[in-house]
Amino acid sequence: MTMTFTHKPVVLSAFALVMLMACSGGGGGVIDPPVDGGDPPVDGGDPPVDGGDPPVVLAPFADAASTEAADLIALSLDANAGTVTNETGTLNRTGNTIAFGSIDGTISDDRTGVDLTNGAVTFDGDADAFAVRFDAAQGTTNTLGIIGVAADPATLPSGTATYTGDTVITAQSGTDLFELDGTATITANFGAGTPNVTTALTALSGTRQPAAAAIEDVADAGSLTITGSTISGSGFSGGTATLDSTVLSLSGSETTALEGAFYGTDGAEAGGVFIIEDGTTRIFGDFLGD
Repeated sequence: MTMTFTHKPVVLSAFALVMLMACSGGGGGVIDPPVDGGDPPVDGGDPPVDGGDPPVVLAPFADAASTEAADLIALSLDANAGTVTNETGTLNRTGNTIAFGSIDGTISDDRTGVDLTNGAVTFDGDADAFAVRFDAAQGTTNTLGIIGVAADPATLPSGTATYTGDTVITAQSGTDLFELDGTATITANFGAGTPNVTTALTALSGTRQPAAAAIEDVADAGSLTITGSTISGSGFSGGTATLDSTVLSLSGSETTALEGAFYGTDGAEAGGVFIIEDGTTRIFGDFLGD
């Protein structure tokens, strides 16, 4: 830091001039010593407050080196029951145990699976990701979805954030079964008013299985947009779906059963599961982005 000092001329007061003249006269008068400087100057007070606690950096879901316990959010889709759920859970990295929903067991060292007495759970995702996909088979029940390290609501962005990733969708339309995947763009508005999320699932393609017929490829099945999902805490839910497709159709803008969540440090990732029921058309799947 550079500091600049300015020299100013000394201006004597009238009193000072009189005293100076008295001292310089022939009387040889004696001047009392100057009054001392008084009490020492008051110090600067307490030291400045530091910047607070350092930011919390969360470890990825599959981090084998971390010993930190993690709070989890699991978004589950049960296609047979037609339900989606948002459940909290815990990952004990020291004891290698995991619990969420009805799942409670020992997770593998590489965080790729859990053996259950009546089934198994498999996890699929990048090693450095906060959230991954899961598939849980327990007896006759099968659920799939997204699970990951929950974001702290206090650290979520204050404006608008966009996440890009992928989507996996199954659609039943009449007697046709579609297995599709595509690009997911999740736009979260954390600003004033009603914080909300728009999820655009585009470039959908895959296969079509007509009843009693051979599987055929589908190069462009259109796009699906879900608007108006409401943010609450680390999650978001609901919304209205609009489908733009030449091979699938909805009767209009359909209310969607959707559960989503933000994951990781500062809400670095977002994902969700959803089900849309519309007469003879049923669409369900998941999406995940960063």
